[in-house]
Amino acid sequence: MVSQAAYPPYGLAAVSFTGLSCYLIYNGLYFSAISVSQDTALRKTIRRSVTEQSKLLDSIGSAQLERELQGRILTVAKKTSDIMAEETGVEASMKEDDMKDYMELVIKELQSKR
Repeated sequence: MVSQAAYPPYGLAAVSFTGLSCYLIYNGLYFSAISVSQDTALRKTIRRSVTEQSKLLDSIGSAQLERELQGRILTVAKKTSDIMAEETGVEASMKEDDMKDYMELVIKELQSKR
């Protein structure tokens, strides 16, 4: 309870504002608690969204990287296969689909090591 000992010339005014000041203080504490709670929820939402987007960006980036690697590696593999066929006279048994399958296997192994 608030002390009723007020300075004499302002006693009645001080006592009359006691209820309003208590209401405003409690109201301020209530809205501060709500604000902190909403900020926490917003931060959690932002964190979750950023995590999901980074996973999406990682998958997009790795898919683009995988396509670039696939193109480069297939070109090198075809050139090497043609050179070997010219030198030995025997064509390689690996076709383009087999090369892609093997390359995907190697990429998966590399990703699992990360």
